[in-house]
Amino acid sequence: MQSQYHLLWPNMTININPGFPNLSIDVWIPDGPNATRGFSEQFFGSGVTEGFAQDLIAFNKEVGAEDDLLTDSVQRGLLGGCLTAAAF
Repeated sequence: MQSQYHLLWPNMTININPGFPNLSIDVWIPDGPNATRGFSEQFFGSGVTEGFAQDLIAFNKEVGAEDDLLTDSVQRGLLGGCLTAAAF
C-alpha cells in the first residue's frame, strides 16, 4: 500500500499511511492575518499494535515540525516584501 495525502480545500487534509489501517485528519484555522493554528486526529483500525500507532504519531509530529519550519520561513518572506528583478 502507498501513502495517500488528500487536500480538501481550503483547510483540511486526510492522510493514509502504509501499514496497519490508519487515517489522520488535519485541520487548520486562521488565527489572525498572519497566523494559523490547527489540530490533528489519528484513527486506527482494529488489530493495530500500540507500537505501530505510537511510531506513526511520532513520525507525523516530526514531519509536522519540519513543515512548520518551512512554512514559517515562507511567511517571514511574504511579510518582508520582495525585491523585483529590476532591483538587482
